[in-house]
Amino acid sequence: MSDRTHKLILLDMLDAIDGIESFVAGMSRQDYFADAKTQADVEYYLEIVGEAANLFPESFYLRYDHIKWHRPTRSATGLFMLILP
Repeated sequence: MSDRTHKLILLDMLDAIDGIESFVAGMSRQDYFADAKTQADVEYYLEIVGEAANLFPESFYLRYDHIKWHRPTRSATGLFMLILP
């Protein structure tokens, strides 16, 4: 996979994260759980982030070994619940 492809995947991930931030801006945890549409939107974008992250081969991580990569074992949705205020 080329560096250009990696950059495009990272841009897709950043776009999805921006979308998540816009959906939950100003929401409390209680607001979020009361809004099924927002939950569905956030879960959709988390799937995009997760699927994009899975596109990177091991060689990508090894090439940039100066970065401390975090490879969570939980689902992206579960991780989001940990950071929601």
